[in-house]
Amino acid sequence: GGSWTRLHNTLPTVAIHEVAQHEGSGEIVVGTHGRSLWALDVTAIRGMTEKALAADAWLFEPPVAYRWQRRHSRGSSGGASRFAGDNPESGALIHYRLAKRGTVKLEIQEPDGSTVRVLEASGKRGLHSVGWDLRGNPAPLSPERERQLRERFGDERFEANRSRFQRARSMPPGNYVVGLTVNGETLTQPLEIRRDPTAVDRVPLVEDEILDLFEDGEEEEDGEGESTGNG
Repeated sequence: GGSWTRLHNTLPTVAIHEVAQHEGSGEIVVGTHGRSLWALDVTAIRGMTEKALAADAWLFEPPVAYRWQRRHSRGSSGGASRFAGDNPESGALIHYRLAKRGTVKLEIQEPDGSTVRVLEASGKRGLHSVGWDLRGNPAPLSPERERQLRERFGDERFEANRSRFQRARSMPPGNYVVGLTVNGETLTQPLEIRRDPTAVDRVPLVEDEILDLFEDGEEEEDGEGESTGNG
């Protein structure tokens, strides 16, 4: 408490009655009177050591990522029977810092070094945060799969959503590696994906193709997809 820095972001000027440091994620959570809960990811701040500040490039260890179980819901998302706030985007959040501009490559790897996904990353000086949706690299559709989708959704709808149909499957829970290559030198950090701790064992984990296709809020005939995670 010798010095303070204001990191209010979207937090309004209100009384704070409780402050908690989440053990399983990189967040500080505060409770207000009348403005509900507010959370800030401080993973990079916690890792901002003298060594990290002195390095030309630094990759911070990411917190555990969770694959939240997806489920159907019936009726309007604004119905009175549901009480839920807005969740952040699902997936893993990766932080890195560059002391100067450089050529950057950011990728997710299996423990054996094989590439799972290449992520878009900035080479500008400063602190950066990149989200990974826990999916592998998109693969082109086979002719047979494209034919099936066109028959199911029609040519016009297929073409309008081609990129969504090509989205790769979610990666299973397990251990992965984040690799950051800056000007030819590579830094790595471990990344763990865990199963949704609130998921019902009898419900298949996430691998619901229809929910994947409509997860951005586009309704199906019998409902819409939503995430049950609150993290």
